[in-house]
Amino acid sequence: MSTATLSSQALVTTGWTTLPSSATVTVTVPAGATATGLINAEGDIALNNAASAQGMAELHLLVDNVIVRKVRASAANTTLGGNMAAAWHLGTVMTLSEGSHTVTVEAKTILAVGGTNVTVNSLSPGALNIVVLQ
Repeated sequence: MSTATLSSQALVTTGWTTLPSSATVTVTVPAGATATGLINAEGDIALNNAASAQGMAELHLLVDNVIVRKVRASAANTTLGGNMAAAWHLGTVMTLSEGSHTVTVEAKTILAVGGTNVTVNSLSPGALNIVVLQ
């Protein structure tokens, strides 16, 4: 099993940002073999502004720089509830061929209303986990 912590990262609207992690998440499948990879990434998104702000981010799970799963997550700040963060989850089960495979998560702000910035994993660190079954 490989695992890494995904750190807090403010997102921008102009390009994709690879989420910083505590380690490079790489798994290796022996020559002449294939394996099944169970890959899971999760975290939160939150906004850094006062009430009446909304934001949305799109997140991608990449294996060897190829998008294998994507999700959109949104959060809002309201006068009643304050900063209402939201969770995001990306997961897949896939066949991995022989060789080394690197897994990353990237994200981008796709909506920001009320002068807000979208930040991932601001409430607590996210996680990226891979279990390989051979």
